[in-house]
Amino acid sequence: TYSSQPRRNEKIATAIMPAGDPSVLLFTSESVIHASVGGKSGDLTIKNAGAFHTIGAGEIVDLQYITGGTGDFSGATGAIRASGTFVNGSGQSEYEGMICLP
Repeated sequence: TYSSQPRRNEKIATAIMPAGDPSVLLFTSESVIHASVGGKSGDLTIKNAGAFHTIGAGEIVDLQYITGGTGDFSGATGAIRASGTFVNGSGQSEYEGMICLP
């Protein structure tokens, strides 16, 4: 189980679409988390889907499906839930989930 903050996260949106509330946007993206967990380190390759609030604190939540990795995370699978804030092009999130290694 992974409950931590990664060292760094690089994310590229693949789609952004409106939700029923005009202040909420839905998104899909691909990302790489540069992580150190339980004495292991490397990159986790991720496909994401989530929603974020475009006003106020910029709340964000997304489900991240692990599709692979590098270093100690080579061949990783699993899922991570992220929640946090995203304002003016940057943010901070907490991550919780499971990383499965071969």
